[in-house]
Amino acid sequence: MFTTKALTLSALSLSMAIMSSGMASADDIEKKCRIYANTALAQYNVAIKHNCGYGGPVWSNDFMHHYGWCLRGNNHKQVQWGTNLRIKGLKTCKGN
Repeated sequence: MFTTKALTLSALSLSMAIMSSGMASADDIEKKCRIYANTALAQYNVAIKHNCGYGGPVWSNDFMHHYGWCLRGNNHKQVQWGTNLRIKGLKTCKGN
């Protein structure tokens, strides 16, 4: 079970990994994108469990949607944006 706190810690870990990487190799980017997509799905599942009613691409339940977005261009440098947006949404929905 994922809590808002656990997802926040996951997002912080992801952010630290991204910031510390500097010039990321293709393998590093792929790994970060896999983590990002899995985090997005976990956040989606929490939103569903709490009947948050969110939609749109940021709240997609499709792993390949998030993973593919992350791999395109320099999006891997912006994954924190989507993760933080979902964290904010979950906190609002759950009243935390």
